[in-house]
Amino acid sequence: MTLWFSIEVRFLTGRYHGRDPYTRPEWPPTPLRLFQAITAGALSGRWAVENRDASEKALRWIESLGAPEVVLAPPAHTLKPYRIAVPNNQADRHVPALRKGAHLDRLLAGDKELKVVRPRIVGRAPLIYAWRIEEADRSAAEAARAVVRRLVALGTGLDHAVADVRIGPDRPVADGNVSYQPGVSPCKGTLDSLVKLHHAQLERLKTGSLRENLPPVRYQRPPSAADMAVHLLFAIRTPSDEKDAPLPVDPKNTAMLAQAIRLMLAERLANAMLRNPRAAPNTSPEEIERLVIGRGAEAADTAMRLCVAPLPSIGHEHSGGLIRRVFVSVPGNFPVPAESVRRALTGCEVEFGAPPSFLRVQLVPIELDDERERSMSSRYLGRARIWRSVSPVVLPGHRPPPRTIRDRTAPPGTEESQMRADARRRKDEAVLFEKSLKHAGLEKVLAFRLRREPFGAQQPRADAAWRLPASRHDPHCVWLAGRPRLHAEIVFDEPRAGPILIGDGRFLGLGLFHAVRDEAPGRPEAARYRLGPNGRPRIERTVFIADVLRRALMAGGYPPQEFSGHDADGPLRADPAHAHAFFLPEDADGDGLIDHLTVYCRCGFSDNALDRLHRLSRLWWSGGRGSAGSGEVDVSLEAIAPPEAIPGLVPLVAPSRIWRSATPYFMARFRKRSEMAVDRAILVRNQLQREWTLRFPDAPLPDVKLLDGADEANTRRKIDFARTSRDRVAPDTRGSLVRLQFPTPVAGPLALGRSAHFGLGLFIAERE
Repeated sequence: MTLWFSIEVRFLTGRYHGRDPYTRPEWPPTPLRLFQAITAGALSGRWAVENRDASEKALRWIESLGAPEVVLAPPAHTLKPYRIAVPNNQADRHVPALRKGAHLDRLLAGDKELKVVRPRIVGRAPLIYAWRIEEADRSAAEAARAVVRRLVALGTGLDHAVADVRIGPDRPVADGNVSYQPGVSPCKGTLDSLVKLHHAQLERLKTGSLRENLPPVRYQRPPSAADMAVHLLFAIRTPSDEKDAPLPVDPKNTAMLAQAIRLMLAERLANAMLRNPRAAPNTSPEEIERLVIGRGAEAADTAMRLCVAPLPSIGHEHSGGLIRRVFVSVPGNFPVPAESVRRALTGCEVEFGAPPSFLRVQLVPIELDDERERSMSSRYLGRARIWRSVSPVVLPGHRPPPRTIRDRTAPPGTEESQMRADARRRKDEAVLFEKSLKHAGLEKVLAFRLRREPFGAQQPRADAAWRLPASRHDPHCVWLAGRPRLHAEIVFDEPRAGPILIGDGRFLGLGLFHAVRDEAPGRPEAARYRLGPNGRPRIERTVFIADVLRRALMAGGYPPQEFSGHDADGPLRADPAHAHAFFLPEDADGDGLIDHLTVYCRCGFSDNALDRLHRLSRLWWSGGRGSAGSGEVDVSLEAIAPPEAIPGLVPLVAPSRIWRSATPYFMARFRKRSEMAVDRAILVRNQLQREWTLRFPDAPLPDVKLLDGADEANTRRKIDFARTSRDRVAPDTRGSLVRLQFPTPVAGPLALGRSAHFGLGLFIAERE
């Protein structure tokens, strides 16, 4: 059973004088300041010795709670500042006189300064900090009650206060209080740092100075504005004049419902501000309209804007995909507290739709104590690496018009012409989607795929008749009309918490994603081809054949970035992990001829790339540097799957501690002037380990051993590999056969060095 552990503080004078570290007026006190005040009261006086172990145990339990989930404080009104005379904290200059026996009080009598005080009227209402705890922690919470009650002051020495603890199953509520986001909070080690700081302050005069550096206090910073957002959940019910019952809404009305809620919320908040200006003293109705509706909003307002997102019911075969809930995301820096937004929407009735079929619904708050509601909300607010859209993403801007095709071999109307047009459309949509990711502030995106078909069985297509709201001033002007819409799947490097909304319609609930936690992240990462028996090239032509394979997969225009190695910002040279494709020729039977081709991409293949991989059936080449004439060979696709699922790739991907060169390793960097006299083996080891550290920072560093001997055949063979290089000026033209040994098994495929994307520097696992 979940309980609420609450600390309630009341100020005896009804005033608060505390300031933040920048001497600015602070309200409410941060959880760290509360913990400091509790510690000062709990370990002072007779409690510094009496029953100290029990007191420290209770304090350590309180610090382990971290940031409170609820902070409720009464509205504070700042009084006019006034000045008081206080001692100047510069007693260090009197240390020589103190050593001669002078009295400190007499020395400080003349050291006075005027201090400006800005008190706040906070009244006698309780200041509440609340945490969620489990039933098993009840005994620890009861033990903390005696410690909390020893609090004497919170803020400055003028802010006398009393505190008490409440433990119960209900969320704490206080009439007239306002909900705030917690500031800096205690963490593990805060109590020990406070004790060290106290002892250091008591011994400051021992060194003859009051200005020595004191040990810092440990704390945890408040989460960002996105992390501090409060998500309010409401159920969609029938209006109050009808029998109470759930009222599902068609998901194609997502934007219409969200816009009606935004308009109603902005109106209610503006009216509440007119009735009680003190509730949000620094906020105007115009600002509320800008942050709720978006009218007149600028790019700087994006992080503060409120988001309304209707939630389709998903996750069950009979859910149907209809909208039964609405969540409202209130950013942490929104000028109006989230509790005020909750009260404004509770029982609110909104009407939306197009005449004559208007629909009127009522919003009823939902508490997450219900297991079913908590399960549904976790699909949108939980953590996962894979996220899929339930409503289409509205891409920013419009796609440019189709370009004129000037290829005489592909006249307009032919299949090849249509194929090129589709490839260009997919490329433009990918660029616009990447732009929408930047607008939403999403980083560390490993891969994504776009399509018009939904990912769920009961979800509408992206190009369906999604109803969009019209402008209030011009009914013929429809928001987001003509913008391309797509469903999307995103794969992140690490699990990420929701909600995730992307695109120009994200403040209207469009572009909403749900977490996919029952599937492994990633897509097919490798494609393996078998070459026909006729026309197989020699293995020394590895780089040339890999380049031919890459060009064949890029043919047709607008290639995917997995194959081209370019994105909207240019070449992917800045990516140390080399996320684009490797084209790896292989001599599997050891006869000196290339019999297999493997295309490997760490991020997986997009839909465009998969289409091209399936279509490839033949390679041909004519002339060219290092080609030694023309040639043609048939290729057949064996499998497209994760590398470990393809039997023929086991020697290239199986985890192993020892790896040896299948093709020579060529250094990718030129010698520096200071390395002219360095032995080649040392250069190879240094460059290989440097590249390994950049590519795989979390993997163990290998021990490098050169296998080069005096065998003339091997030397000539490495030179033949170098002749087919794509670079006319290369830092290494000799190549090296290398053996890598790791302290723990490492999975492949491994391709390192110059032209690693074209088959050089390929390693094969060696059995121990």
